[in-house]
Amino acid sequence: MGRVQERDWVAEANDTEEALKAALHAVGIILPSLRIDPASQGADGPRLIDLGRCNIGVAQKLTEALKKAAE
Repeated sequence: MGRVQERDWVAEANDTEEALKAALHAVGIILPSLRIDPASQGADGPRLIDLGRCNIGVAQKLTEALKKAAE
C-alpha cells in the first residue's frame, strides 16, 4: 500500500471511529474499547473497527437503540 493510500485509510478510519462514537454517545451508549483494530492496519485485507467488549447494561442499551432504528 502506498503512503497516500495509507494516509487516506487512516483518515477514513479515524473519521468513522469518531462518527460512530458520536452516534452511540447521542443515544447514551459508550463502548470504552472502541478503536481502530491495530492488527488490520498493515494487512492487505479488510480494515476493521474493533467495537471491543461491553457490560450487559451497555449491550442492552445498544440492542434497544438498534431495535428503535429498525422500526
